[in-house]
Amino acid sequence: EARRLAESATISAETDRAEMLRRWIVDGWPFLALRQDRDPETILPSDVVQFGPSQFREASTACKLMSMIATYGWLQPLEAGNVVNGKTRKLAYRIVRAQ
Repeated sequence: EARRLAESATISAETDRAEMLRRWIVDGWPFLALRQDRDPETILPSDVVQFGPSQFREASTACKLMSMIATYGWLQPLEAGNVVNGKTRKLAYRIVRAQ
């Protein structure tokens, strides 16, 4: 029972982290992007690692959470090979805003 409760808490913590990152992407990234001369409607995992909150500054964490956010429709993966910020990218997302 203790293990089951611990596992459910881990899932909940992961969901909380994804929600924190989602809010930063939707609310904070557009302003930072404009200051960095980047497209405010697209985001890369490297943008999260470089400019995001400190708890998301590992590439593996950023990629995992961004994938989770995309599953729920807040990010739309772009096809590999799309040009974002002047470079061809393997992994990039378009930000989906609430209507």
